[in-house]
Amino acid sequence: MTDTFQPHLKKGIFLALSASFFYCIVRALGSHLQGHIRTEQILFMQNFVALICLLPSFRGEKKIWKTPHKKIHLARAFAALTSHYLCLLALQTMSLVDVTTLHFSSAFFVPLISSLWFKEKLHPLIWLAIGLGFTGVALILDPSWEIFQPGSLFVLCAAMAAAVGTSAVRNLNLLQEPTNKTLLYVFSVGAVVMFGPCCVHWVMPTFNEWLLLIGIGISVMINHTLIVQSFKHAPAAYLSPLSYSAIVYAAIFSWLFFNEPMEMETILGSLLIALGGYLTYVLSSRREEISTP
Repeated sequence: MTDTFQPHLKKGIFLALSASFFYCIVRALGSHLQGHIRTEQILFMQNFVALICLLPSFRGEKKIWKTPHKKIHLARAFAALTSHYLCLLALQTMSLVDVTTLHFSSAFFVPLISSLWFKEKLHPLIWLAIGLGFTGVALILDPSWEIFQPGSLFVLCAAMAAAVGTSAVRNLNLLQEPTNKTLLYVFSVGAVVMFGPCCVHWVMPTFNEWLLLIGIGISVMINHTLIVQSFKHAPAAYLSPLSYSAIVYAAIFSWLFFNEPMEMETILGSLLIALGGYLTYVLSSRREEISTP
């Protein structure tokens, strides 16, 4: 059974902005728990809680794992897990704003992965967009040897993993795979892979930490659902630039909860990454017509 949707640009934009908001909630809660709860435990709880929230959507279905596109689902799931894990590691040494901003360099890896995976030809101007984006990355890292520090490398590798996941989601949407099946693989793989390390490094959370862990799981579930749903209502060329609103949310959260002001280099770098990301998606997206009521 596949999802059926009528394209609706305004609804797609609202869903994309909401997805960015919940993405930042996940990152902010994860950053707050760092130092108290191990990364493996956070990821296990995040995926386990999200999976529990998802399972009721399969009520009445018997073969919930059955799909002819299992390899793509698994690629998406492991890419998502890798991206989340590396971002949490990066948050141990970097600010929420810098991690969020650098993570969106994933936009520049998407066309490269698509050209290898789907054999698509790249528009010549995409290289200009990619150059703009990585200039922004260099500004944020304050061009120095800091780019070779573990935190920076972690988040850039997380961006590459996220690009693989984005390409897989796009492919699954074209194949009309149900949203809940896509998420089933993501959350199940995350929970299973992290179960062993979580047991080894388990730390009993306090009552407040339990609430935060459950909040992360619910927010991840909402974030992933909104991302998949938004791309069913509008093309990537319209929605992908809106994901950069997460940088604004991250800056607000950092200022309110972590007392981390946004530096000028981060602002300029963010603008270049957003501009480069916008050009990348516009140039690499197919021309799609959307009629809005």
